[in-house]
Order: sequence, then C-alpha cells, then structure tokens
Amino acid sequence: MKTGIGAVQAAVMVLAGIFAGLQFHPSLWLCAVLAAAGLAGGIVFYLRGKNFELDQRPKRIARAFFSLTLFAAGMGRTAFLNNARPIGAIENFAGQKLSGLSGYIVSPPIISNSRTTLRVQIDKKQPTDNLPNEGKVLLVFYRDPGIVFHYGDRLSVSGTVTLPPDNGGRFSYRTYLERNGITAMINNPYVELQSGSSGNPFWAKIYTLREILIRRVFQLFPKPENALMAGILLGDESKITSDVERDFEVTGTAHIIAISGANFTLLTWLLLGIIRRIVPDYRAPLLMLPFIWFYTILVGANSAVIRAAIMCSLSIIGSVLGRRGNGINNLALTSALMCLWKPVMLYDLGFQLSVTATLGILLFTEPLQNLTRSVLNKAFPKMSEETLTSTVRILSDLCLMSISAQILTTWVIAQASGQISLISIPANLLVAPFQSLIMLGGFAALLLSFLFYPLGAAAAWLIWAAPALTIRIVHYCAEVKWGSVYFNLGPFQAWVIIGLILALWSGRRLLVNSIRRRNFRPYAALLLLFFAVMIWVNALSRLSRRTEIDIHQTASSSSYKICTWQNRCYVIGDQMTNYGAQDLLTKQILPIEKEIEAAWFDIPEKWMQREFLSSDSAGKLSVLYVNGESKRKNAEIPDVLNDGFVFITDDIQIHYITSFLGKRCWVLEKDGLKLLFPNGVPPGRIFTRTGPVPQEISLVLLGKKDDLTLWNNFHSVHQNQPQLQDFSAKTDLTLILRNDGIYYR
Repeated sequence: MKTGIGAVQAAVMVLAGIFAGLQFHPSLWLCAVLAAAGLAGGIVFYLRGKNFELDQRPKRIARAFFSLTLFAAGMGRTAFLNNARPIGAIENFAGQKLSGLSGYIVSPPIISNSRTTLRVQIDKKQPTDNLPNEGKVLLVFYRDPGIVFHYGDRLSVSGTVTLPPDNGGRFSYRTYLERNGITAMINNPYVELQSGSSGNPFWAKIYTLREILIRRVFQLFPKPENALMAGILLGDESKITSDVERDFEVTGTAHIIAISGANFTLLTWLLLGIIRRIVPDYRAPLLMLPFIWFYTILVGANSAVIRAAIMCSLSIIGSVLGRRGNGINNLALTSALMCLWKPVMLYDLGFQLSVTATLGILLFTEPLQNLTRSVLNKAFPKMSEETLTSTVRILSDLCLMSISAQILTTWVIAQASGQISLISIPANLLVAPFQSLIMLGGFAALLLSFLFYPLGAAAAWLIWAAPALTIRIVHYCAEVKWGSVYFNLGPFQAWVIIGLILALWSGRRLLVNSIRRRNFRPYAALLLLFFAVMIWVNALSRLSRRTEIDIHQTASSSSYKICTWQNRCYVIGDQMTNYGAQDLLTKQILPIEKEIEAAWFDIPEKWMQREFLSSDSAGKLSVLYVNGESKRKNAEIPDVLNDGFVFITDDIQIHYITSFLGKRCWVLEKDGLKLLFPNGVPPGRIFTRTGPVPQEISLVLLGKKDDLTLWNNFHSVHQNQPQLQDFSAKTDLTLILRNDGIYYR
C-alpha cells in the first residue's frame, strides 16, 4: 500500500514550483514560510498515520503537505536566483558606450557563415569604477574580426552595450542567452588581445581536442557531409548551411543534426559491449562513467546530452548495485535535478524535446511493439517466434521508437517552430538505417586517421554514402508540397495537449472499461473541458494588442506575414513561387487563423504568376499586387506601386519605399517605430533615392540576399542614418523568425 511520495510525484512538484517561481517571481521569505508550513504539517500527519497499515486519510494529508514542501523548494530555488543583480552587472550598462572593458573568453568561439560570436566573462576587478564587474557578455562580429580567438584569451573590449532582443514571440533570444548566463551583447566591438590566459587548463585541453577532432572531420569528409558529420559526432552545427538545416526542420529530422540522447545512448552501450569483452566482471559498467562525462563535456554539454548522461549513469550505478532502475523515475528525477541546478532550463527547447522524446519512448514503444507483434502474428501465423522477435526488433529500431518519441515532441515542435511535419515518420524511417553507421563508422574513421591517416580516409570514403544519402533523402522529402503545414499553436495549448495525452494514457484501462460498459461521460467531460480551454485561450489571444510578424527566409525568397491585433493579416513576399505564395495564404487549423486581407508578391516566372492568380487563395484577397501591379480594380488603391504608397490599417502603416533591379523595399511603422525590410536593396539606394527618406529606423531585418558588408560599411559611415533604437520596450510587437536568415541591427 502506498505510504510515501513517489519519485515522479516528487519531481513533478519540484518542477511545478520552479515553473511558478519563473512565472510569478515570489519572494524568498514566502517560499521559506510555505516550505516550513508544509514540512511541519507533513511531520504532524505522518506521526498520526504511521500506525495505520492502510492508506488512511492522515497519510494522504501528510503526502499533500510534503508535496507542498517540494513545491516551495522548487519555487524557492528560482526566488534565490531572482534577487536583484548587483550594481556592477553588465546589463545595468545597457545603452552606454564602454571603452577598455576587460574580460576573457569562457567558451570556444562560434564561427558561422554570417557572423562570429564570443562569450566573454567580465573581470570582477576593472581598472576604473565606471565599468561593469559582473556577468557575461556576448560579442557579435558581423564582419571578419581579423583576429583568431581561442578559449581563455584575455580581451580589452570597446563598444555599445545592448540588451538581447526579447520579441515575446515563439523564440526569445534574450531568454535563450540568459539560460547560458549571458545578459548583454556588444555588436561589432573593437577588441584588443591582452597578454596571458584566464582559462581553466582542463577546459582548454578539452576545447583544443574538440577543435582538432572537428578539423579532422572536415578533412576526412567532403562538403556538405562534413558539416553533418561534425554535428552528429561532436555537436558542432556552425558550418551546416541554412538550406540543409531548413530541410531537416521541415521533415522533422532535425534531431539527427545534433548530438541527441539516442545517439549518445547508442555510442555508450556499444562501448560498454566492447569493455565487457575486456573486463567481464561487475567493474565493466563503472569504467563507462568517466567516458560518459568526458564525452558529454567534449560535445558541448547541451541539455539533451546532460539528460542522457545522467540517466545512463543512474542506470549503470543501479545495475552494479543489483537494482533494476525504472526509466520513468530516472527521467523524472533527472529532469528535477537539472532544473534545480538551472531553473531556466525548464524553458529550454532542447531540454523539453529531450524529456518528451524520452518519455514517449518509455511509455509507448513497448505497447507499439506488442501491437506490431500481434498484427504480424495474425498476418503471418506460420512465422516462427525467433523470426517474429527479430522482425519486431528491426521495426522498433527503424520506426516504432521514432513514432513513440513524436507522439509528444510533435506538439513541442509545433509551438516552437510554428509548423508540423506531415512527412516526419516516412523521412525518419528512410534515414534511420544510416544513423548507426554514421555514428560508429564516423568514430572509427576518426580513430584510424590518427593512427594512420590513409586508413582513416579510406574508412571515411566507405561510410561517406551514409551521410550523403541522409542529406539527399531529407532534401527530397522536404520538397514534398504537403510535407509540412504551418500550425499556430501556443505553449499553453501545446502542453495542454501533451497533458491530455498523458492523462488518457494513464487512464487507458479505465477508458477501455468505460467503453465496454458504454459509460462515456467521464471522458466526454474531459474532452469537452479540453476544447473549452482551447477555445477560451484562442478567444483571449484574439483580444491581444500585439502585432505579430512571421518572418520566413529561404536561400532564394523571403516573406513577411504581418498580423494585427484586430485579426487582420497582410503578406509581403519577395522572389516567390506560386506554391510558396499559396502556402502563405493558406488558413491554419488551430487556433482560428486571422483573415488575410492584402498581399504584395514578387513572382519572377510568368507561368507561376498565372498559376497563382488562378488559384482559390489568390481569388479571396481584396488587395493583391503581383510584381508591383494591382490585380484588383479598385479606385482607392493605385494600379502600380510607386514611392510613397502607404497602406494604413489598425495601428500599423506599411510603406512602399523603393525598388531596385526588381527588388522592393518596405517599412512597417507601429507606435512611431519603423522596421525596414530591405529585400536585397542596397542601403545606398534606399537612403539616397528621391522622395522622403525614412528617418529613425528602429530595426533593420537583413536576409540571406542582403549584403551584410554593405550595411556594416553604411552604418560605420552614416552613424545617424538610420538612427537605430531599442524597440523592445516601446511597442507591443512580436517577431517570429523561421531560421537564421534574419539579423537584428
């Protein structure tokens, strides 16, 4: 009979407390009072009920009080971290231009195709009193800094401190950086290398080894397979091109790019099998522990790998002690420990995906295996038991585990990315057979290359087909027209859906019995409650005063979907195809989509123009411009777009600024702030044209077709034009970025 708090219940209460603390920021005193009250009440009722053999009321009340203590402990952890930052914290200097700021690089530089970023720890003792002495700052170079940086390098930094953008949409860059302890940024700073190094020698050796391994991967494999191999083997995704990354996102196979819990576990248990052949006794699993944590550090120690490392360690220790661990209990305790260590990890997308994927695998894989076994047994009654078991095991590795993971992760991805992949299961099924070969063969090629390089190169040549086929299969799947759909789902709605799935699964036996007895009232009431909550959430969201800009960039096109608080949407698309334009105008399923009233598209191909204009989605628009010409006869709007055209609606204005070589430039104005969408038009063309020049541009959104060097040169010469401002605190605006093709200025 149950008499205490289980691991899952304890972990859930701690996580609930952490969530409440992050949402409501309670005082530390309140948390202490609640914890003390819960502990005192729990002890009192535990003493009253300890003589009862059955689960009587005092024991249930004691559990409730102890649960309150755990809840208060989780909330107190966030309250402790929410104390006011010291006066010398770097974020308190936002907007100021600092000179001679001293610090050192605390992690390896991240060098991508578009920028270089450094994470710098500020020195606690500065040479003067007017400089910060607390916190970490992100240095962002949008041009080549001309210096080769390394972990531990000491720097003297000069530049203007800014707060990371917090757009309030699906992705907040500020929150993302705060999870890593970074509270401020300096864009394009002036940097001087100082003598000496402040890095930890152990970490320096680890990072040096990682750089050596990454360079060797790029030597062994050709492009673009080398970038994929570096991501899978060593967690370095910086060189993966945006089009490849987009294909993996659209097809729901993005987990393949980075070090995931599944890949980590595969490598761990393979190495354990090798060690058991050398050390066959009980010490073999213990020898794995140093490797697990060394590899975790080597690949960057992201949340998914840390979660996998903790769970693997718990399983190994449990097996050595002769105790068979419960996967769900281990997952719950691991999640609680990680969030207690860093509460903001609760909002980390990688952590959420890792936990929900693991939970889905633990809950649904075995039932799916049993269902598959039953179907195969009925379809092929003469199949032997050994063949049946092998077939189920192969199907489990190929698709059943992937399906189990996606039952819960689908909703996390939907609320984070705004789209659901309908081709995810077939895509994962097609590329799954290559992943073991990529992991094992990749590490074998790396090891052999250090022993004898030609041998490692030969091994890399033999397994090259696996990453090459993975990239091409994913690309072909991403080209499927119906492969993914936009799905405007909020975080609350997503977690309500996940909670409903878990509730129905935990009560599945009661549900089956209710169906057999034809008693549907309890579950009908639960479903009605769920839909009522979704309707109310959607109704409340429609009352929001926020303006939402959904930005999507590909290698050849860009689009901006602007939705106002009065449920009206306007679309701007550059270098579009007929399919892309129709996709932007397609209504979504949940919640109710806002009506699209006007669209301005540039569609270069004439046959694509005809296809688009004959589509049903184009026919519903009251205002439609294609290639600068109006396709609707309306006396209130001009037949051709000219400089000075302004579209006014609700609390926003959409200005047409200029065109250059067929590319059109736009400015969105809201609450006195102006957002510039260059769409490939050079800055000199925009700001030297005839007609009124847009002053005090608040934000310039640069895409893949915009020359970053031109904009950096323009801003270095024309410091006051445009006058860039901090817009985040001045307007109710949400920006949703679909990929890394947009750069804040």
